[in-house]
Amino acid sequence: MYAGYPGYFHHARVDRLLPDTRYRYAVGHQGKVRSTKAVWRTGPRPGKAFTFTAFGDQGTDVPDLTNIQDFDPLTLQTLTHQQPPFQASLNRDLAYSMNPAFHVIVGDTSYANGDQAIWDEWFRGIEKMARTMPWMPCLGNHEIEAEGGLGGFTIPGLGGGEDDSWGPLGYDSYRTRFALPENGDKDWEGNWYRFRYGSVEFISIDNNDVNTEVTANIGYSEGRQERWVKRTLRRAAKDPDVDFIIVLMHQAAFSSGLHGSDPGVRKAWFRLFAKYGVDLVIQGHDHHYERTHLMKRAKVVESAEDGHYTSDVGTMYIVSGNGGGVQRGEGLFGGGDFTASIQAMEVGTVKVEVVPDTGRGTKRLVLGEYSATRGGAPIEEGIVIEVSFELEPDGSLRSRPRVSATGGDAATRRAYESSASRAVQICAQQGRYRLSAQSYDAWSELTFNFRPGEAY
Repeated sequence: MYAGYPGYFHHARVDRLLPDTRYRYAVGHQGKVRSTKAVWRTGPRPGKAFTFTAFGDQGTDVPDLTNIQDFDPLTLQTLTHQQPPFQASLNRDLAYSMNPAFHVIVGDTSYANGDQAIWDEWFRGIEKMARTMPWMPCLGNHEIEAEGGLGGFTIPGLGGGEDDSWGPLGYDSYRTRFALPENGDKDWEGNWYRFRYGSVEFISIDNNDVNTEVTANIGYSEGRQERWVKRTLRRAAKDPDVDFIIVLMHQAAFSSGLHGSDPGVRKAWFRLFAKYGVDLVIQGHDHHYERTHLMKRAKVVESAEDGHYTSDVGTMYIVSGNGGGVQRGEGLFGGGDFTASIQAMEVGTVKVEVVPDTGRGTKRLVLGEYSATRGGAPIEEGIVIEVSFELEPDGSLRSRPRVSATGGDAATRRAYESSASRAVQICAQQGRYRLSAQSYDAWSELTFNFRPGEAY
């Protein structure tokens, strides 16, 4: 539990699971099952295609205009009158219908703004989907919950900033309710984190720390987050099993909306994203959909009229803050020089298909944006980022085996996947196992008898 909330939260950690496997579970208490059974699937090994969905700035369907879902710091007016009721569940249902492996929400999740009952309402709203597939969040400015403050803005007469009621940063509600991967920082676990799904490295960061607009938490990590991001990106860029790097963040480096392109976000991340080859950045904050061309820092390095990009030297940025909160008329008059596509006044979901091997020596991301207010109609789709596999010096395709072992005692078996230049170490109980090794241009299956700790 945390100060200001009357109840308790329970997190259950389950280990020794097999990859790409369906598991059934139920929630119990005091010896009785309290929920219906649900099914979820663990993540795959590298090399398998999958789909995920994304949006930010969702909120709830509560039509009470006193529940402030957004706030304009320029006019000091709430924006709830523009498009009530909110359409959070409509967009959730659209994302759920796409059957993703997991869902990403890039900040401003519940818009509780200190009202803990709204947090409860938001989790009840996503339960239908989240009980069978993970929701992976990042911190937005409305996760800063301060007594008298609003979304991290320190405004004369409203307080905020120094008088946080939910932890030193106002993050207690978020950090208590979500059980997130560890980042090794004992003070700020969960504020930023990484996870690997298949052959994609996902990195979730907290732009409240580096932005210039939302003042409450600027600089709180004293550079620790930036150093962690640098180390994480460097490792991912060198890892032969990583096909794509995708970053999740709230305040935008590129946006044509009210909040715009944040110079602090650009200063913190441009150099690192360019150096280590980030492929896609999914942002929120502004309540519209917008997609950039491939960018290197602030420069367009590839534009594609047909939406098919073939460069591996640029990063695509998406604004997906049309998750269900109040919509604004941002972008009605076009975007910036960086803008490839923009759409305002429609709640929608981003869908990303990851294809690690097209069968033609390339790997690709396929993106689309779909309207929840028009029954899932595409706003745009078929946007492709496609790059070739790395080649050997002689021009041949570099083989990166996908290795797995099946059979025997699954509880004690561990298979360490490796590149072609290293032996595959199998640590397992003595027994009969099937070893499957898949490279981009060949497939073979061999059956071995081997002993614990032996290398093959």
